[in-house]
Order: sequence, then C-alpha cells, then structure tokens
Amino acid sequence: MKTTFFFAIFIVAVFTACTPVNTTKPIDENAAKAEIQKTLDSISIMFENKNVDAFLAYFDDKCIFYGTDPSEKWDKKAFQAGMQQMMADTLSSMKPANKNVEIFILENGAAMAIEQFNPYWSKKVLVRNTSHFTHKGNKWVCDFASYGLIPQNKDLEKINQVIK
Repeated sequence: MKTTFFFAIFIVAVFTACTPVNTTKPIDENAAKAEIQKTLDSISIMFENKNVDAFLAYFDDKCIFYGTDPSEKWDKKAFQAGMQQMMADTLSSMKPANKNVEIFILENGAAMAIEQFNPYWSKKVLVRNTSHFTHKGNKWVCDFASYGLIPQNKDLEKINQVIK
C-alpha cells in the first residue's frame, strides 16, 4: 500500500515536471499598434515619394498582393514591376486623400491594418487596403495585401445602372 502511494506521487511529480510552462510574453497592444502605425507611415512616405525599392522593403518576399480587379493577383516581383510602371508617371501625385486607419493586434502576435482612402485617381470611390503584418526580427513586415474598391451603399444602384 505504501509503495503504491509513493508510486502514485512519483507519477504525479513526473507529469507535473514534464508539463510545459507557458513562457509567452503578453502582447503590449498599444506599443504594437504604435509600431504598426509607424510602419504604415513609412510605407506611405515611400509610396508618395515613388521610391519603389524602399516601399517594397516593408513587404515579405512571399507577400501576395490582390488588386481592385478580380484578375489582379501578384507575387512581390510582379507587384514591383507594376509599381515601377505606375510610378514612372511623373505628373501624378501618389498622395491619397481622406485616409482612415484601423489596426487590430491578433492573439498570435500578428496584426491586421485596414486603411481606407481616396486614391489619387478617384475622388468618389474609396479604396480599402487590408494588410496582414507579422513581426520578423526587429520590424513588422506585410505578408498579405488586398486592395478593394468600396463604394458607398447609397451609390450601388447608380453604379449598377451605369454598368449595364
């Protein structure tokens, strides 16, 4: 009986010692949001200055980009080529208007950034950029970006009438 009791305590002690201890540091959401906002600001500056290489330094090499048209899906290399072509136009300003940003920190430590703005080519229809960021090394990098046109619901019937 005594041996069974000590054996049971030994088994409990072994299982307790082998149970992994969660050493994950809690995420400081405010600090992470501030870092993401700083990253987004840097991306915007590089975009507005038409500095494609500096702009794309914030994107992972395996990033997937979706454009506003259903046929638009690019890897980083194809996106870079398109950006260089678009930014070659020296007359157009790349500065968007009416920009609104929301940042969400996910439980796994990644982040989602939602930016809504009027692009330089449309004053009436907003674009929504949805980006997924992960922390690599000492910086945040985007590994997914999707750009979508988001007309206001009140304008949908007008759009449907025009697109017949």
